[in-house]
Amino acid sequence: MEKGFDYLFFIDQDVIPPKDVLQRLISHQVQIAGGIYRQKFAPHNWCIFKAVKTQNGIDDKIPVAPTGGLMPVDYIGAGCLLIHRRVFELLPFPWFRWTLTPENPSGRSEDFYFSDLCRENGIKIFADTSILCGHVCTTLLTEKGFEMMW
Repeated sequence: MEKGFDYLFFIDQDVIPPKDVLQRLISHQVQIAGGIYRQKFAPHNWCIFKAVKTQNGIDDKIPVAPTGGLMPVDYIGAGCLLIHRRVFELLPFPWFRWTLTPENPSGRSEDFYFSDLCRENGIKIFADTSILCGHVCTTLLTEKGFEMMW
């Protein structure tokens, strides 16, 4: 913020985006846009979700199917995410917080905490579902098939 940059771009070390990812995300001219990648754990959903309430009234999320273009989402993984500085100027601090613990299994990862904060403050989140990123993981091939190894 102090340096005057317009954007913050998150890219996880295990996410492999297309080479033109920044140009494509910036071209949308929205405050938050991300590419998509699959989760490492089964059933390997795309890291984009819609917010829902359970029958017990608890906040939850369900996976969203990619449309092949820019689409609004309620939750997005921050493994390939572009955020305009205006978002940080509008949101209260802290912007990212890990609240998921064994004692709080309904807590959020830092990127979903950020997604909640954005929705609570009227900031829209978009996923460019034409930006398909790889997500590097390690698997073990056994007699049962592929098993995830962290």
